[in-house]
Amino acid sequence: MSKKKIIVIVGLVLFILIASGLTWYIFNGGSGGGEGSESNSLETDKPQAASGKDVATFVASQDNLSKYNKLLITTGQSETLKSTSVGYIVLAPVNDAYKSLPNGYYDSLLTEAKKASATDITKYSIVIATNDQLTNGQKLKTTNGQEIIVEITDSKYYFISAKGDKAMAVKAAQKTSNGTLYQIDKVLLPQ
Repeated sequence: MSKKKIIVIVGLVLFILIASGLTWYIFNGGSGGGEGSESNSLETDKPQAASGKDVATFVASQDNLSKYNKLLITTGQSETLKSTSVGYIVLAPVNDAYKSLPNGYYDSLLTEAKKASATDITKYSIVIATNDQLTNGQKLKTTNGQEIIVEITDSKYYFISAKGDKAMAVKAAQKTSNGTLYQIDKVLLPQ
C-alpha cells in the first residue's frame, strides 16, 4: 500500500471520528457529561429535567416539598397544576421555609377557616407562563393577580414579593411536563 493511500485512509478515519464526536456533542446538549452527570454549581439558567411528570405530581414526589404539597391539595391548586393546557412557573417553598412563619400559622392554613388565606398564598406561588426563561428585573404576574419580581445576582435567582420579602432558589430550576419549578427558601406572602 502506498504512503498516499495510507494518509487518505487515516484522514478518513479521523474525519469519521471527529464527525461522530461532534454529532454526539450536539445531540447531548454540549454538556460534555453523560446522563446522570451533575454539576456542583447552581445552574438556574438551564432547567434540569424532572421527567415527564406534571408540576403537581413532581411536587408530591419531593420529600422536601411535602408542606407545600399539603397546601396545594388543601386549596385545590394541586389539580390546577396537573393541567397541561398552559405552562407554569412555580415557586415552591421547601419545608424549612415554613419555620419563618409565626408559630402555628402553617397548621392553621390547613383548616377550613383559613382556606381562603391558604388559597391566596398558593396562588401567589404560581405563574402562568408561555416562556420559562427568567430575566433580571422581570415582573411575574401570579395567579392571584399580584406580582413577584425576579432578581438574578451572581447566577443566583431571587424572587421578591410585593411586600419586599426575598426568597432564593435553593436548587436549579426543574423542568416538568407542564412547567418549571423553583424550590425557594422562604414563603412569599401576598399583600
